[in-house]
Amino acid sequence: MSERNDARLNEIRRNDLSREHLLALEPEDPALRAEYERRLNAMLEVPLTTTRRVSTIAVAVVATAMGVLFVALVATESVPWKTQGAFALGLLFAAGWVAYAVRILRRGTYHRRTDSTTAANMVWVFTVLTAVAFALAAPRRDPFVIFGFLFLLPAAVILLRTVTEQSELRTQERLLELEYKLARLTETLEKRAK
Repeated sequence: MSERNDARLNEIRRNDLSREHLLALEPEDPALRAEYERRLNAMLEVPLTTTRRVSTIAVAVVATAMGVLFVALVATESVPWKTQGAFALGLLFAAGWVAYAVRILRRGTYHRRTDSTTAANMVWVFTVLTAVAFALAAPRRDPFVIFGFLFLLPAAVILLRTVTEQSELRTQERLLELEYKLARLTETLEKRAK
């Protein structure tokens, strides 16, 4: 029974006359494709504005200062291993923010798909790890533990906002793709009508 179904599916795939398959068979207009790629790139990669450039430089400077501070603390302070681990974790996140900022500044554009997601994920992971570290390091029934978990709320809001923005971006991207396919189909039908 399964072999018969597999053979039937393969036959359907060979005789696929779907819209995408037929469009793929049609020759593509390079100018139309170039316009689609240009509009898609303009939507996804935004040149850095002065405000975004200055804020990204500020992120790099603050993260570098944090990294230097954590290196100094790890090198000079004799503290318990949990605190040393927290300093090392802080250094790791500072390095992540420096790499994030340098990548954006070097590229000169803000990639709406990956850059905002990267920042939101770094904020979320750092907040969760910090709250868990507070919970593990604090004595029982310490109100400071609750204070650490309160930071999860704004981090979750940032993460949810980013997920919503990414969903809107995918919708815009899909609409642009549909517009391109419609233009291609219209062009094909006009050629056939002549």
